[in-house]
Amino acid sequence: MGICVGLQAIFEGSLEDPETAGLGVIKAKLDRFDDSTKSVPHIGWNSANTGGAEMYGLRPDSKYYYVHTYKCPYKRGELEAAGWTVATGTYGTETFVGAVAKDNVFATQFHPEKS
Repeated sequence: MGICVGLQAIFEGSLEDPETAGLGVIKAKLDRFDDSTKSVPHIGWNSANTGGAEMYGLRPDSKYYYVHTYKCPYKRGELEAAGWTVATGTYGTETFVGAVAKDNVFATQFHPEKS
């Protein structure tokens, strides 16, 4: 299980430090939230919408605590095609990956221990 930066580490890398490689479990890179129309970092309670898929008891009507500046932009169907179950959150107009699950991997961008 990965929490917050633990989720970010399973991706290939991040614009936060392009020279540093992630674990590459998920073939995608993180970028920064657009701060032109909202405060960054994203701090506070938000959803984790699974689109109806079962994911370790996450519920779309519940709120989860997020604290992050970088995110994996959600591209509908892309991670799912690779076998991942995905929960998303939206901050402003940006939809991002809030949690992923596949086989023995479960990672959340939010903090379940605070949620």
